[in-house]
Amino acid sequence: MQGTLVDATRRFLTAISPLTDEQMSAPSRLPNWRRSHVATHIARNADAMVNLCVWASTGVQSPMYRSQEERDSQIESGARRSANQIVTDVSESAERLAVAIEALSDSALGFFIRRGAAAGGPLSPASDIPWMRQKEVEIHLVDLDLAPTFADTPLEFLTALLAEEVPNFDSRMLGLTLITKEGPVFKIGDGVQCITGSIGDFTAWLLGRSKETEIARLSSDAMLAAPPRWL
Repeated sequence: MQGTLVDATRRFLTAISPLTDEQMSAPSRLPNWRRSHVATHIARNADAMVNLCVWASTGVQSPMYRSQEERDSQIESGARRSANQIVTDVSESAERLAVAIEALSDSALGFFIRRGAAAGGPLSPASDIPWMRQKEVEIHLVDLDLAPTFADTPLEFLTALLAEEVPNFDSRMLGLTLITKEGPVFKIGDGVQCITGSIGDFTAWLLGRSKETEIARLSSDAMLAAPPRWL
């Protein structure tokens, strides 16, 4: 998992490294967030994951963020920096996290930490930290609204992501069967309505991040519902 995280981080840095200050301050796919917000979030998330590594290694509670307000304030202030400062921050924070993950012992990897601001989220073993981080990097790489889209995201990642998260939609959406052109099929509820499309376009739709061109490529004999946002 660490290897795939390294690759995702490399692709994120490749995308933001050439950006000028003007390009970094351009809108992202996320409402009210510029690219500088997205990139700053990725840097602060790396430090938050380091906190979880410390928690797992020492047994002393070290939440990702002390509060939601602290998290939001750090992102907002960090987004005002120059493009070069943000790129350096993303790179250096990713390196700190890589070192922290590598240092986790077998016992630390099995230690349960609690995600979220003020440790208010669900419990997870520390061995989940690389996967938690990879989801952040891969999804927010697309949120930058640069060249990479979910069509460029590794198939193995998208398959694992949807396999993990699609069951969470069961109680919130009508029955759907998602038939991907790449092969995997995902069922939500009773799966009455069939939709076909690429796994990348399905991911964008389920994340609430679809552009009109991506939605248009999904095919169904009934109207597509607006899925709830979950990431």
